[in-house]
Amino acid sequence: MSTPFDAVLAQIRAERDYQDRVYGEQHLPDGAGTAHRQWQASNSKVQRNIAIGRDELTWTHLLEERTDRALASTTDDMLFDRLVKVAAVSIAWAEDLLSRERSGVTA
Repeated sequence: MSTPFDAVLAQIRAERDYQDRVYGEQHLPDGAGTAHRQWQASNSKVQRNIAIGRDELTWTHLLEERTDRALASTTDDMLFDRLVKVAAVSIAWAEDLLSRERSGVTA
């Protein structure tokens, strides 16, 4: 039996195949590490912590904070590590959506 994780990875693989067909292999500038991106990462972390303190944390807070931290990265190694974290949070959120569908629970 397929798990939500397996289902999400299958969808990701299909999307990456589509992107490769449409756009081909891409090599673009990162655009990360700017002062604005670093400010945004700091702000997202504050917003996430406020949400935690109010017991109002959402997937949006988590993904936004992880994404902003990735975009604030100043080295390739740091960017890679943080993009993996963005992907992991995205997958966890997608798994949660699938598990809600299967159980009939809504957020």
